[in-house]
Amino acid sequence: EVWRLSPLQLTRAGDAPWVQDVIPLLACYSLRSVELYWLHGLHISDANVEEMSISWPSIEVLLLNHDNLSELPPPILTPLALLPLARNCRRLRDLSLYIDGRKLPPVLTHQAHVFETLRWLRFGNSPVDEVAPMALFLSFICSLGCEVAIGVHESLTAHPNVSDGMSVTD
Repeated sequence: EVWRLSPLQLTRAGDAPWVQDVIPLLACYSLRSVELYWLHGLHISDANVEEMSISWPSIEVLLLNHDNLSELPPPILTPLALLPLARNCRRLRDLSLYIDGRKLPPVLTHQAHVFETLRWLRFGNSPVDEVAPMALFLSFICSLGCEVAIGVHESLTAHPNVSDGMSVTD
């Protein structure tokens, strides 16, 4: 079943969704797909993504506004937000995030969990200054065959009428 929320149903209509708009969904442990498209950014932190990963162990598709087209402050999320998703969301196959790729973590020296089923990892318009260090970080958590994309790609052309909203599949 799919639920769609319009901007008027969110806590602060017209503004970017805040964590309190997503919190009620954390009680839905069997969610398989969550898609948030917002033209003006999302206010979600690494800690919020970790909470999502714990609450949604069955998630298969998680798309969080990766193609942000607005001139906004840098995203709050860092590449470290990927680690709890890899650890807790073992069925995740499609992941899109708007992250600050300029805040690269140190090289992982411990055994990190690997996204075993992830096939698409998209960062959209995320600011990434240096591709090589990002690729090195991702090599520790992405399995072979995972397609990684940075920049605006097919998502906007596939959804030419994308507007603010949220879609959730149980």
